[in-house]
Order: sequence, then C-alpha cells, then structure tokens
Amino acid sequence: MFIAFERILSAMKPDSYHESSAYWRMLISLTIFAYTLGTCIGYTIYIAGHHILGVIIYNVIDISTLVINTFGIRYCKARYLQLYGNGSLNARYQVYEAYEMAKAMHPVYWISFCLKGIAIIIAYVYFLLMDFFNGSLYALMDFGYFTAHAFNCAFSSAVLMYLHKSLRKSTLTLLGLKKLTYLNKYRTRNCAWPEHYRDDKDK
Repeated sequence: MFIAFERILSAMKPDSYHESSAYWRMLISLTIFAYTLGTCIGYTIYIAGHHILGVIIYNVIDISTLVINTFGIRYCKARYLQLYGNGSLNARYQVYEAYEMAKAMHPVYWISFCLKGIAIIIAYVYFLLMDFFNGSLYALMDFGYFTAHAFNCAFSSAVLMYLHKSLRKSTLTLLGLKKLTYLNKYRTRNCAWPEHYRDDKDK
C-alpha cells in the first residue's frame, strides 16, 4: 500500500522529489510504519487473541492497496501527458518510471490478493472452528497457511520481475539471459512511450 502511495507522491514533483532528502525521509518513515503496523497486527492476532479483527485489518489493507494503486496508475499517466512538451526530460522520465512500476505492480497486487485469500480462508475456518480441532488438524492447517504465504511472496516477486521492464532486464542480465529474443520483441511492441523521452530539440 505504501509503495503505491509513494509512486503517486513521486509523480507530483518529479524534478525535485528523487533528489531531495524528503525522498529518503519518506521511504524510511513508511518502512518503519509498515513494520510497526505488521508488528501490531501480529500482536493482535497471535498474542492478544483478537483473530477475526486482525484478519479483517489485513483484508482492509489489501483492498486499500488495490484502490490506491488503481488511482496511482491513472494519476501517473495523466501527469506524464501533462508534462509532455512542458516538463524536463528528467521529470518525464521519473513520472514514466512511476507509471511503469504502478502498472507492473497492479497484477501483482491482484495475484497476491487472491493467493492470500487462500490463507485468509484457512485462518477464518480455524478461528471460527478452533474449539473442534485436534493437534493434527491444527498442524495441517498451520502448514497450509504458511505455505500459501511463502508461495505468494515468491510467485508475486517473480511476476513483478517479469512485468516490469527494468527489473526484467536486470534479472536477465544477472542470469546471463539478456539476449533472449522474446525480450527484444517485447521492447519493440512497447516502445511508444519511451519515444516521448526525447526533448523537442532532439526530434
């Protein structure tokens, strides 16, 4: 959710945002807040015993993330078009990168939301029927719950690296597969916006 929010902020003042100390202060503050929020939710669920409340908070965060990122995609695209012909090359590039990240993250959020839904269903079943479960059944559900979360993290990360062009390029370079032909075909099909990076004097 905070990544989606940060993309919107970066598109508001692209010329100065990434070069100012406010950028790092924002990232550090959001990171601390995210870890604090996760700790509080974990305490609510696993220590305080407010299981349903904790699961509901998780659901609200996921839905809010999808809404914020949807707005972020539209805002970044509109902001890029607004800057075209008016803003500097660097500003347009920063907004375009924000748009690309928001666009790549959107299917990742949906995939993550659906995969976490499996874990959430397991959690709801357990919390509602926990008085009827024995140790073996609890261990099985616990295994399914954490397996779903682990698979969600790995699969969502892989999808993001595939969908985002810069991340995909870096990943292929790291793996020694940079010259794959499908990558070149993908760049050819998706080169409309990058052509706009050139200043008017370069056209």
